[in-house]
Amino acid sequence: MKKYQVETVSNTYEYLWQACEKALEDAQSTEGSPWYYYFTAMTMAYFCYEAFLNHVLYLTAPEIFAKEKEFFSKPPYKGTEGKLKKVCEVAGIDFPNKGDIIYQQVRLLKTLRDFVAHGKTEQTSKVVEAADGYDAINIKSTLHELVTEKNAKKSTSEMKAFVISLNEKVRSETHCDRLALYPLQGMSAHGSASEVEH
Repeated sequence: MKKYQVETVSNTYEYLWQACEKALEDAQSTEGSPWYYYFTAMTMAYFCYEAFLNHVLYLTAPEIFAKEKEFFSKPPYKGTEGKLKKVCEVAGIDFPNKGDIIYQQVRLLKTLRDFVAHGKTEQTSKVVEAADGYDAINIKSTLHELVTEKNAKKSTSEMKAFVISLNEKVRSETHCDRLALYPLQGMSAHGSASEVEH
């Protein structure tokens, strides 16, 4: 029996993006309500973004990423936005304009992510006019306001553009050839094996 040294890399952000795209695809082909697929797609898109920032930091600032929980738990680098700030600093690129449409879509997805991660029961009380009691009930929760077909398609499309653009800039400025040439294209893992001499 031979022995092999096996090296593998599994890019979590790619798996999350594939889940996002699969949910969008399923939303188009379902015979039932597509709402749950849009919900899944939007959530996975933001998780992909978080994982992508971790991936970039792991490759371009390993000494910082080794202390991730500590480093990104306080200002000025707190949370996901703090990670983006650090990625921009490491690469020497400008932080995105928060007013840009792309960044606004990132923030929409973050709002959804935060709402889901810290989910609370919502209760409303109001007087409405309707023909009968059944017509009066129209439950519109925060989730239903955030998760719509329009928001799902737009936010996931803009998130993809944002990640690809950020990857390209960081790769170019840091000369980190371990960053993918074409992220979010399905290259979720790769590996190599070399025989170990006895």
